[in-house]
Amino acid sequence: MPKVCILTSVHPTFDTRVFHREAVSLAQAGFKVTLIAPYEKLKDLKNKIKIIGLPRYKSRALRPLNHLRIIALALKEKADIYHFHDPELMGVGIILKYLTRKPVIYDVHESYPDMILIKPWISQKLRRIVSELVRFSEMVTARVIKNIITADPETKKFFDQYTQNTEVIYNFAKLEFFPKIERKEVKSPITLIHVGAMLEERGIWVILKAIAVLKNYPITLILVGKMQRRGLREEIIKFIKNHKLQDKIKLIGQIPFTKVPEYLRKADIGLVALQDVIKFRKNICTKIFEYMASGLPIVASNVASTRPFVKELKNGILFRTDDFHDLARAIKELIATPENIIQMGRKGRRLFEEKYNWRNEQKKLIDYYKKLV
Repeated sequence: MPKVCILTSVHPTFDTRVFHREAVSLAQAGFKVTLIAPYEKLKDLKNKIKIIGLPRYKSRALRPLNHLRIIALALKEKADIYHFHDPELMGVGIILKYLTRKPVIYDVHESYPDMILIKPWISQKLRRIVSELVRFSEMVTARVIKNIITADPETKKFFDQYTQNTEVIYNFAKLEFFPKIERKEVKSPITLIHVGAMLEERGIWVILKAIAVLKNYPITLILVGKMQRRGLREEIIKFIKNHKLQDKIKLIGQIPFTKVPEYLRKADIGLVALQDVIKFRKNICTKIFEYMASGLPIVASNVASTRPFVKELKNGILFRTDDFHDLARAIKELIATPENIIQMGRKGRRLFEEKYNWRNEQKKLIDYYKKLV
């Protein structure tokens, strides 16, 4: 069996893409998989995947201490293919390429140079410089290791300039994580849900202000996900209190991915409020496919990455990105027609089953690996 060594210094051990989608799929296909990742145990075995734990560092400045560990542990594995998931491991990937002469894959989850431009912990004066440094590093990495996987076609276009061996592996949801739900009616109050990281650029304030506008309508909102900025949770709680929305909004916070389907089953409508920044014109929002998998119609901001999966598939409604009044309008339009909630949700589920699920991406991943072997 070909041996695969997957590396991450940032993502959780059981990250959705790293572990549940890619590592598990490779193990099921017969590859011998080792995952080196931050973990509380030194060694473990899950889903036929050997896990080697790294120390967890809260400080970003200390994370590079793991890079030498990763190199040593990866070399010890004597893998046939190395597969890393973080931009900070580009140097590690290049070193492994030269020391082992084995195929190395850089898995690019999103457009990192664009992501840097909205990082709250980086000074605005430095963001452009850091962004260009990351872009240059990715160009060098692509030319050296050759093998690139991305999660969207726009990011792939950048790497296509420097290597011919690129592949898009979309972050579609797995069928087995989302059993089919037969929704026959919509009960009052209608439940809206937003799943995923919360930040200004992801439209959290647009959503909250829209709910404030609709406070007299029979709706509730569930917010599930991590706060991406220090102090944001306190600001949201203050907003909820000031606008007397305590009975309208449930602030759940971050939960394990395996628990997400439970909350989606309780909802009637899924919200996506990405703002029109360059990152979200390229990177596709994975919650769209989780909403589709759960049979939810989608109310989404009108950005380039969401438009093809909502407007063109006709399984939801778009609103003007930064206009909370227009979001409130879209929600009112949908809740006024419960039959559309059911029909759009069913259409999304059908499209998920037919095309937008991990089964198709799994085949692409395995075929890509077979070429390298």
